Amino acid sequence: MSLLEQLPDAAFLVVTTPQAAAVDVAARVGRMALDARLPIAGVVENMAAAACRRCGEINDIFGSNGGADLAGRLGAPLLGSVPLDAAARASGDMGVPVVTAHPESAAAVVLADLARELPVVRRSLIGRSLPLSVV
Repeated sequence: MSLLEQLPDAAFLVVTTPQAAAVDVAARVGRMALDARLPIAGVVENMAAAACRRCGEINDIFGSNGGADLAGRLGAPLLGSVPLDAAARASGDMGVPVVTAHPESAAAVVLADLARELPVVRRSLIGRSLPLSVV
């Protein structure tokens, strides 16, 4: 949060999983940001669901709608729900972003869409001290 306070056009991206405990922790962090008058760009739900490789059935292993719940609690938009994806895990193990290694995978598609749609947040400099000095 200290770094964010120094960057006038930066904003929080709050990430959670669908689990209630994770949502509660992320909500506390989001509330700290709001209390410090730092903007929240939005909420991302990670590990949202998994599709069965055999039949395609969607399984909510960690629950569902945690990201939407958190977004509502913080008054921020839900920017995306990233599904559990074997391609994301494999590319992460290789140290290569999934959007590069497997751009067609479910997680990569959501992440690429999310990156394209990230809101631009502008904060006013009025009343803020800036780390500037006269030379």
